[in-house]
Amino acid sequence: MVDFFDFVVLSSIIIILPLVNDFLNNTFPNAKIGRIASEIVGSILVLFIFHLVIAGVWLWYTYYLPYYYTKESIYSLGSLNIFDIPSKVAKTPEEESSIRISITLQAIFLFIVVTNIYHYFYRAIVADNYLPQLNKTKQQKLSDEQREKLCSQCTIYSKDKWSSLHINNKSFHCKICKRCTNAMDHHCPFINNCVGINNHHYFYLFLTYTYLAMIYACFLTYYPFMDCVYNKSQDLKPMCIKMDKYSYIFLCCLIVITAANGVFCFQNYLISTNSKTVQLLRKLKKSKTYIEWFKWIIDNFKTNFSFNNYKQMFTNWKLYNIIIPYKK
Repeated sequence: MVDFFDFVVLSSIIIILPLVNDFLNNTFPNAKIGRIASEIVGSILVLFIFHLVIAGVWLWYTYYLPYYYTKESIYSLGSLNIFDIPSKVAKTPEEESSIRISITLQAIFLFIVVTNIYHYFYRAIVADNYLPQLNKTKQQKLSDEQREKLCSQCTIYSKDKWSSLHINNKSFHCKICKRCTNAMDHHCPFINNCVGINNHHYFYLFLTYTYLAMIYACFLTYYPFMDCVYNKSQDLKPMCIKMDKYSYIFLCCLIVITAANGVFCFQNYLISTNSKTVQLLRKLKKSKTYIEWFKWIIDNFKTNFSFNNYKQMFTNWKLYNIIIPYKK
């Protein structure tokens, strides 16, 4: 039977797999490994991420936050509320007040982060970035110059019934969605959708809050890991027995945050230089060597980096949107 710990570990592994598939797909494009995997696991990943956040909140409430303050869990404290912790561990009224404020602030922080994660995750999933499908009648009304910009892959897929007009050099055909996406960055299996003009900002904010959550998760899970696994503390042995396999979740957090850090930094590069993943991959295929490609990436950063690119993507963003979810 799969217990809660097994679910968290399994979820962490499944979330990392698409990154491996993307690497294989980009390194061996003819193998089509990443493309096939994305078609199959997209909806599964969405469900796993949704439930993994719930699992994280449950572990935060029952194990890690109580352990941080008391070296015990909610269950071993015989309590049903983390806000009962101050009265159980504080030696003075001042200390109780300090602990209560600390727990309250962490609870508010977690609520804000989780709310924003779900908001931006949902927005990124439901966004429609596709270019209009033009039937044969509409295509006849186009100029000769416009017809040259019709997507040949859409034409083949639809058996010449419809096609999409590429309105700029950042419109691309997604081989997984089998549609043309406006301002396409890439097809993301984590949201089972293309990242494009209507959800790139939501996708980035989803990554940002997920990254913050993982930093916080590493911070809290670090202590049980060091006490129970690394140092094998005899003084805390009763609690370590109750923590059992949950002491090892710090390792899962490290794996996930390492992958999230790579994606987050890469997205910052793309946004700050007004670039797209598809463009970088096409440049890679045209480059004779990886060194030539890396030189182009550096030159692209030197030439196009600007904080104004963030302002263009996050129009009408206000300081209060750190707490209240942003809507473009």
